[in-house]
Amino acid sequence: MNRGCLLTLFAAMSLPVANIVHAREQEYKDPYEAYDKIEHWDLDIDDNIDAPAIPDAEKPAVRKYMKELYKDLEKRNYDVALERNDEVVVITLPSDELFLPNDTHLWNRANRLLSPLKPLFSDPDNFKIVASVNTDNTGSESYNLKLSEDREKSLNVWFEKNSDPDLVYIVYGLGDTDPVEDNDSRKGRAANRRVEIYIVPGPKIIDLAHRKKL
Repeated sequence: MNRGCLLTLFAAMSLPVANIVHAREQEYKDPYEAYDKIEHWDLDIDDNIDAPAIPDAEKPAVRKYMKELYKDLEKRNYDVALERNDEVVVITLPSDELFLPNDTHLWNRANRLLSPLKPLFSDPDNFKIVASVNTDNTGSESYNLKLSEDREKSLNVWFEKNSDPDLVYIVYGLGDTDPVEDNDSRKGRAANRRVEIYIVPGPKIIDLAHRKKL
């Protein structure tokens, strides 16, 4: 077979590959393209933590990035964990470090924990933030729910003042409905009095993963 025939054959063989690559590019859709913040306010906390779903091709890079974020926060002595198959970082902050007992306003000491997190909230396209305010079961269920909802309002005010105006953040006051320890000991009750901040990958993180630049 002469050189001209070989070139023609290779050119013909390459066409399906190019078409497949082009098709894959066409299939990718920004998971946040149809994101509606108002609509998501109506979702429960678990559904908001699960949204948006990350396309399969982008998952490895996103997970690697979030693991690095986890390690960085851990080095700074935050209580952190990975959830949603390592796609979401959750930071747990003791309520006793953020609020005085039975008070609903963030006190000065709260800045020690919250201020170092501000860079995470400075670019609205990097992350979506989902947070929960939890109490122990001391007092009535209605009192604990009201306490957590009032603290939720204070946390919303903090985000409003200390994050980009376009940052998507949703805070839930859950009262005593989601304990992580038994409430029959002082240690258990202290563990249940907490604020959890879920760092969910945003459109920029997912897009960078798609373009292999994360």
